[in-house]
Amino acid sequence: MEQMAFAGSPSNSTMMKVVKKHNVPVCGEVFADRGYSDDGTLAPRDKPGGMIEDADKAVKQALAMIEEGYVTSLSGKRVPVAADTLCIHGDQPGAAGFARALRRAFAERKIEVAAP
Repeated sequence: MEQMAFAGSPSNSTMMKVVKKHNVPVCGEVFADRGYSDDGTLAPRDKPGGMIEDADKAVKQALAMIEEGYVTSLSGKRVPVAADTLCIHGDQPGAAGFARALRRAFAERKIEVAAP
């Protein structure tokens, strides 16, 4: 049977842990515009900080996940993440501005944007 990568499996998710355990290639997905809980899962959208609405904050979070391999949870804890793919929610007001700000920051740091 052919093994497939599960691009878009949230980093620290149960699915990511299961497929890794079975040696299936997987890409860890992280989110620039979402807050994180202490266990590395996404904080609920309706919780204060669950949605990041400031592009500068989203850029800072994305860069920390990509360059340093961690995200800071809503309580301030540094949580390790696998940042192989990055998601921005298109249904959030300002999503296009977030994308432009991220692209600028990535270009400045020579971070390549490509399909996994």
